[in-house]
Amino acid sequence: MRTEASPGFCFPATFRQEWYFRTTNGGWSDFNNGIVLEAREVLNRATLDDAVRCLGHRHEALRTSFRRQERAVVQVVDESRTPRLDFVEHPIEGERDETLSRAVLEPFRLDGGPLVRIALYHDTKAREYVVIALHHAVCDGWSRGLLIHDLTELYRSRAENRPARLAPVEIQPADYAVWERETTVARDVERWYRRLALDQDGLRLDDSHRVTGGMFQVFSVADIDSRVAGKLGGQARNRGTTLPRLLGAATVRSVTELARDSLRVGFVTANRHLPELRRTVGEIEDTLPLRLATAPDLTWSELIGRFDREVSEAYDRQITLSAIHSLSNERLTDVNHHLVDVTVNCRDYQRHPSGNAGEVSVLFDELTLRMDGRRIRLPNGAGLMGALNFQFDFPAGGGLGVSLIVNTAAVPDDVARAAGRRLLTCLDELACSQ
Repeated sequence: MRTEASPGFCFPATFRQEWYFRTTNGGWSDFNNGIVLEAREVLNRATLDDAVRCLGHRHEALRTSFRRQERAVVQVVDESRTPRLDFVEHPIEGERDETLSRAVLEPFRLDGGPLVRIALYHDTKAREYVVIALHHAVCDGWSRGLLIHDLTELYRSRAENRPARLAPVEIQPADYAVWERETTVARDVERWYRRLALDQDGLRLDDSHRVTGGMFQVFSVADIDSRVAGKLGGQARNRGTTLPRLLGAATVRSVTELARDSLRVGFVTANRHLPELRRTVGEIEDTLPLRLATAPDLTWSELIGRFDREVSEAYDRQITLSAIHSLSNERLTDVNHHLVDVTVNCRDYQRHPSGNAGEVSVLFDELTLRMDGRRIRLPNGAGLMGALNFQFDFPAGGGLGVSLIVNTAAVPDDVARAAGRRLLTCLDELACSQ
């Protein structure tokens, strides 16, 4: 595959990038990603600037912008443009959090570029912060961890006058986009769309959950201790599947009482199931569309097996919700609100991306934004949601955090809380099953 682009050379956009371009190119900041790193020592400006430039040469996503070409959206990799470090000599003592948040929230234009800003801030107490702001079209959750790792190693190697210990990047985002377009078959997308769009299936909820914007409420369901979480991990290994897929099957079982004959599920994936993509910085994560029978008499083995096969088939055929949105006959404003009732998202704050299965979304910014015992909440690219959204987090001390994000226009509070309690029961049953 091609590893370096010619100056200004155009490549297809991924289906996900196309959605961002058509939806947000007017200057929204809803899909900005933010990384804030507090330095433990005084940083050498020249060394940091050199490390940033090398980071830009290593990852083409940091030199990418987008434009229309006839009726298509293409990505343009600029060989002459590399990220530049801005030195902000501004005291931020009283408004530090607000200042750093504004640095992240300043909108990008996808057709202008660059879609990354890297700045060094310091306050009156000589504390320094490296602030990285990127648009989600060039950086997903997995990529944030890679950027932190690579920038740290590039800085240390230059400070210690040694070569950087970084494995080569095998596939750049433009390579992935070409492969995605070649692999995804339009007729399969149409078939998947018809499977998902059948009106007689899905949740028994009011159709208003298809309305977008500002109606979601977060319920913290429970923090499961490391002993039970370990049993669930053991169940996944014994059944020949992954923990995210096991949790997805448990989610389906938990909402059986709310569903009709089958359920439409969006399974969020980091999409790094191919080892060659583990070091790729870009927007590759997506949502796999699944349809699963909700018959209450299915055994755990049958349900987990069906969930596993459905995910594998979507991977094999490269079927994602973004592809369905782009290639289906109906142009949908927000495909998930039309075609997905439930989403399942597994997020890991701890392990470096190279050690994770490709189905885990890694959100490092939640760690790096801890300051003075508080956590700054910055946008990280609003996830595509259904009416019920189950989120599983793997915290630092082990265990498993379970949250439920609910569209309050479609799901009453008592129904949401009942779904959360039912999920805990299902997880307990599954942990102890034979």
